[in-house]
Amino acid sequence: MKAPARDTQPQRSLYSYAHAVARRRFKSKQNKLIRQVFPKYDLLGWYSIGTHPTESDMAVHKQILNHNESPLFIQLNPLINPSLAKDLPLHVYESVVDLVDGSNTHKFAKQKYKIETGEAERIALDHVATASNQDSDRGSTLIANLTTQRNAIKMLHSRIQILKAYVRDVENGTIPRDHELMRQIASICQRLPAMNSTEFQQKILSDYNDILLGSYLAAITKGASAINEPRN
Repeated sequence: MKAPARDTQPQRSLYSYAHAVARRRFKSKQNKLIRQVFPKYDLLGWYSIGTHPTESDMAVHKQILNHNESPLFIQLNPLINPSLAKDLPLHVYESVVDLVDGSNTHKFAKQKYKIETGEAERIALDHVATASNQDSDRGSTLIANLTTQRNAIKMLHSRIQILKAYVRDVENGTIPRDHELMRQIASICQRLPAMNSTEFQQKILSDYNDILLGSYLAAITKGASAINEPRN
């Protein structure tokens, strides 16, 4: 006798529902933890990749509505040729509610945006956009600034070496002592920071410990997130 066929569709539906509930509970718990660490921050929206919004994006967006009444959706388009594009390959959307066939329907509405950048961000982006190699004469603003600082440091080092050689020759009696010049050298030495002072050592040790602590916390957070991430 053949065993009766079983309908597995309800089991798949039950699994999908349970998986979705588990994901929502995980996200809710994660948002609570983030709010405890960053109480002044709020969830503004989310992002994805693609050429245009899809129904799947709207389904995720509706879940974000539980945490923010008007979240933003940023979609990055990886298919745009960066050499031909004039603007950044991203679009910003907000959800609007339209009345379709007598029922409220959520739709994405494209919004205009303006990017505000600081000087450091502008230099970094310019360096990434116009990064040069050894075979090219083109260079970014970052390379030019670093080259200028390097040349200034080299010049300062060479001038200090000249002053050290002069003081050494005066002490050895090779050249006569010029008191006016020695006073100027003493004035320059007083302007230079003392790198071996106790205050400097404490400051650099404090900064070093802060950087190590930040690295350790980042590693712990990454490991905890990987452990708590539910497996499909």
